[in-house]
Amino acid sequence: FVKLSGLLLASSFAWYLGYIFAAHVPQESLSTSIAYLQDIGKKPVLRAPLPRRQKCDHWSPCSPGSYAYRILSGGGKEKLAKICFEDELLISEEKGNVGRGINIAIVNYETGALTSANFFDMWE
Repeated sequence: FVKLSGLLLASSFAWYLGYIFAAHVPQESLSTSIAYLQDIGKKPVLRAPLPRRQKCDHWSPCSPGSYAYRILSGGGKEKLAKICFEDELLISEEKGNVGRGINIAIVNYETGALTSANFFDMWE
């Protein structure tokens, strides 16, 4: 009889403590705890961050106060020269202002605006 009454007393005491604990815990923390418990069995999805594209396709950004540029030399009749300045193509086949020989683009240093772009055919 003593063991049975001790078991009933301990069970009711545990139930009462659980009731008090549940009454004082906010509902948001319970829902987030349940969500965390549900995510335990899932495998993490690892994704590599996308590389950030820099101006004129450089690997790293230019220092402040400097301009980004890239000059690609042509080769043969199929591959023509390209000049990129601050992520804008100044001379390219798409713009139609490139040719064999020497390709020159003049840029205003203070504003970065294109002043003139031309090519000089040294063969003729």
